[in-house]
Amino acid sequence: MDYIISNNLDLITIVVNHFKTKPSEEDILYKMGYRGLMKAAIHYDIFCNLTFRTFALPYIVNSIVSYLN
Repeated sequence: MDYIISNNLDLITIVVNHFKTKPSEEDILYKMGYRGLMKAAIHYDIFCNLTFRTFALPYIVNSIVSYLN
């Protein structure tokens, strides 16, 4: 699981840069994105027909959006 997370940290950065409105928000948004990535790693099934990045993206986005709301 650590391998999956460490190889997809750049996905969090991409999403955070999309949602960042203030430079001071970047740290907390990154933490929320990391939380979403961890949830995705827990729920990912290697037998589904999706790559992990495709599977993890909604988890990361939803985690960040739920924080912003």
